[in-house]
Amino acid sequence: MPSEAPSDLTAVLDACVLWPASLRDTLLRLGETPHQYLPKWSDEIWREVARNLEARRKLSPDKISHLLTQVRKHFPEAAVTGYEKLVASMKNEPKDRHVLAAAVECGAQVIVTSNVRDFPPESLSEWDIEAQDPDQFLLSLFERYPAEIIAKLRDQASTIDRTLPRLLNTLRVVIPRFAAAVASNLQLELLGN
Repeated sequence: MPSEAPSDLTAVLDACVLWPASLRDTLLRLGETPHQYLPKWSDEIWREVARNLEARRKLSPDKISHLLTQVRKHFPEAAVTGYEKLVASMKNEPKDRHVLAAAVECGAQVIVTSNVRDFPPESLSEWDIEAQDPDQFLLSLFERYPAEIIAKLRDQASTIDRTLPRLLNTLRVVIPRFAAAVASNLQLELLGN
């Protein structure tokens, strides 16, 4: 039985949370219908993801192109455009002003980023936007939608032919508190505990 109706929480996903595969998969699954939040991003964010996938993960251009095609196909409403006019007026870290501008343009309440320090509260307050690391963001969603999130994590694990504990062990590297909360909820023992 669902905990609540689908959320209208809108979150811009920064590139740094989209290039780690398991984290990206988890974030995207929670944005699928029935969604626990509405994911948003810009083409500029995805260009940064593509650069990181090529440089850090050594993915081929064909695989990166396939990923981008699939993301655009499954989340056509997530693309933010028209934000460029706002970039110069943003007061956060210059290299991430495009991310905040996209968040302002689409009315996001949250920017999900591993680089929270690039989005100081004083640069966000006038827009009523909060920067959260992915662990904090996913924990807050888990508190609201535990059953739905567990179901989506089970599906994620099954899709990649893993057990849920094994998926949680993988996720624990980048989102340790979230992985621990899910494991505790299900009374699962994770490796190394």
